[in-house]
Amino acid sequence: MLAASSWSDAWFRWIVAASWQLALLTALVAAATWLLRGGTPRLRHALWLLVLVKALLPPSLAAPWGIGAWGVAPAIAELERNGVARIAIAAMTSIDAKSTESAVATEGNAPAINAEDPLSIGDKFLAVWALGVVLLFGVVAMRYWRLRRAIGRMEAVEEGPLRIELERLAMAWGSRLVPALYLSAANSSPFLIGTLRPAIVLPAAMGSWSAEEIRAVLLHELTHWRRRDPWIGWMQAAVQAAFWFHPCVWLANRKIRQEREAACDATVLDGGGVAPQAYGETLLKIVGAARGRSLAEGSLVGVFERGTDLPQRLEAIMNYRNGAASFGWGSWVVLAAAVLLLLPMATTTSADEKAAVADATKPNGKKPVSKPAKSPYPQYKSNPAHGATNVDPSLKEIVIRFDREMGPGMSITGDPALLPPISQAGKPGWRNSRTFVLPVTLAEGAYYRIGINSKSHQNFQDTFETPPLPSVIAFTTKGASKELIAKVATPHVVSTEPKIGAKDVDAALSELKVTLDLPMGEGMSFTGDVPAASGGRPAWSKDRRTIKLPIKLEPGREYRFGLNSPRHVNFQSAAGVPLEPVVFEFSTAAAK
Repeated sequence: MLAASSWSDAWFRWIVAASWQLALLTALVAAATWLLRGGTPRLRHALWLLVLVKALLPPSLAAPWGIGAWGVAPAIAELERNGVARIAIAAMTSIDAKSTESAVATEGNAPAINAEDPLSIGDKFLAVWALGVVLLFGVVAMRYWRLRRAIGRMEAVEEGPLRIELERLAMAWGSRLVPALYLSAANSSPFLIGTLRPAIVLPAAMGSWSAEEIRAVLLHELTHWRRRDPWIGWMQAAVQAAFWFHPCVWLANRKIRQEREAACDATVLDGGGVAPQAYGETLLKIVGAARGRSLAEGSLVGVFERGTDLPQRLEAIMNYRNGAASFGWGSWVVLAAAVLLLLPMATTTSADEKAAVADATKPNGKKPVSKPAKSPYPQYKSNPAHGATNVDPSLKEIVIRFDREMGPGMSITGDPALLPPISQAGKPGWRNSRTFVLPVTLAEGAYYRIGINSKSHQNFQDTFETPPLPSVIAFTTKGASKELIAKVATPHVVSTEPKIGAKDVDAALSELKVTLDLPMGEGMSFTGDVPAASGGRPAWSKDRRTIKLPIKLEPGREYRFGLNSPRHVNFQSAAGVPLEPVVFEFSTAAAK
């Protein structure tokens, strides 16, 4: 279940990043094609195809010259710095595996606030998204299958004037493969179907049309075939199914169909020997006969496609000028620049660097000198910070800011007697996806301890379900006594027996001793391959500064284990502050 949820949350981050990138790219392409409205429709069509290409590329695609580096990243940094908005950017991070450490541990931290969402955001959205994909693509596949069956019952034209004209035009158009030709009894617009075995379907009524009208229609469909438009049609269907919820993808597909028809019209008028007036009249005749209906349902290509702007198309045909379909070096330069600049939309900074940018600057206005260390675990900063003294008791809330997007759960743990009372003026919760707020009522001269997660309660998790390592925030308010202030101190190891790093330790040693500088609580965490004697139990001294563990050693062997670890932190001071993890290493003397 953990692996499935982690996968679904990874998908959610991918779909969010891809969605906002597609929205931005659609807006930029719309602006570019508006500026190029007097140019070749082939260039406008190619620019709109970039939206489809972007949908198939990973949203993590980045380049120093791309808009993500010089446009998106500075904009996000400025917005976050000013507190205007927070934009989620997908970053590929590793999913932490479950700990395999063994531990001799007791845990005394009862959960104070332990809220868990049984289904993550990724789980919920993935289920809805998958249903939409299946339904939409299922409808397209069903319509295609029904259309293929209908074509199988149509009259195939294998000889006669229509077939001869099609073969002659195909040869003149440079097509090696001549599509099959069928006549439909339905009042439908002509269309081209198929990617490997193409077929042109014409309404049976076209048999009585003039040679020039038939020529115009056949040239239009052959142009679709030469341009590989059926392949693009299926690419549109696939992207539309994957982003069925995205209005910008629907808009891009509509624009692609419009510019595809305009490009075909210009190509036919450029090299097909058809007069613009005659071509426009043929188009109107087709629309009138078919009543705007196409058996292709807009997923394939034809003379008249759903979603095209007929008045605009007719105006372009009537105002046609020679060379309008050309795609010269200027068009190639514009397209290449759009590819290089617009497709790499991800920022080139790491997730931790982005979190640092969000924190803006130091008090003196300068950027931080060093970058934050990378970690697979969520990191946080709190106000007040752990170890703080002289905190103003009028403080109304404790704010915990994480370095990445977090899930909706929370686990505030610890001794209820040491937790600051929850203020009645508000409820603990998320201010945004990275900031958790705990409303409190503090007293003067008091000591407080707040646990963030624990070994058994880990509902603070990022969107990959990776929890922060269990930790505490301990602080005192103004007026606290020296005894209370001392409680925020972090314990340290003073001495060990055998010494850490010792060589040739006597294998007959039967007891391990660890002495610390502060009185400790009852919990303990010996982690890793601890050489504990069978049946032996660790015990604390009366002053609770020294712990003894019965051990059984073997000669000529190296030992390595730990006191606490990133996941096990039950060595804690009497005030509940964990010992920083210590690696205990030594080796025994060889047998004599």
